[in-house]
Amino acid sequence: MTLLLAVSSPTTANAAPTEREACTGPEVLLVHDLTGTPRDWDLLVADLRSAGWCPVAVDWGRPRPGDVPLPVGGLTGVDAAAAELARSRGWTSATPVSEPVAVVAKGVGGLVVQRAVQLVGPTIPPISALVTLGPVWNGTNVLGIADVEDLSRAAGVFEPILAWERTWMDPICEGCREAVRGSDLLARLHSDGLRTPGVAYTDIVSPVDLLVHPPLEQSPPGTVVRVAGPFARGLPVWHGELGRDPDSRAQVVEALGPT
Repeated sequence: MTLLLAVSSPTTANAAPTEREACTGPEVLLVHDLTGTPRDWDLLVADLRSAGWCPVAVDWGRPRPGDVPLPVGGLTGVDAAAAELARSRGWTSATPVSEPVAVVAKGVGGLVVQRAVQLVGPTIPPISALVTLGPVWNGTNVLGIADVEDLSRAAGVFEPILAWERTWMDPICEGCREAVRGSDLLARLHSDGLRTPGVAYTDIVSPVDLLVHPPLEQSPPGTVVRVAGPFARGLPVWHGELGRDPDSRAQVVEALGPT
């Protein structure tokens, strides 16, 4: 087993891992959020290793040629990232995995993982468990943006506005647009099933998430929901702190169970 912290070139959607450290124990994939990097997991990696896991941090969604060259991942569309995750892991309908892997994801990273499972099709799921921090299964309505889009749909002007948004937003962060409640991506995910038989789902939520709105109403049936403490070290545990604060990290380890 290896600890893999994937560091991708900012000009590619995904690149080969460049840093490895030997470890033993069962593998657990770590899939970051929008505008994230594998380094977002540094504190949790240490906790998981101490608990006997071998963490593998996956990088996804680096800027493509022609995109704005931002120094982070989690920027491309979910479908493309999911297809790349499945390809890189060897998840195919023709070759079912013999040992499904546990996954910890954050925010839109959870959508990427579930979409990858959907793309594999009706076979033994390639993952055994998905623990999602700050889940966004129903999309976000931060700053009322989803409400505004609903009004544009009612007025019959949504499609031209969406076409305009794609021209300038997708080269910056296509995944950000897809995370809004009511997006085409979320409609496809819901249609194909947010819960796959054979996979244990756990959502870890913060009541003061701020980015995912509403934060406590995201989890579909069949999900174990854990609520993280709203404050750590006197500061709110908002979306960006999930996976870094002590309580949510401890809940991840507990949700995964013993190795």
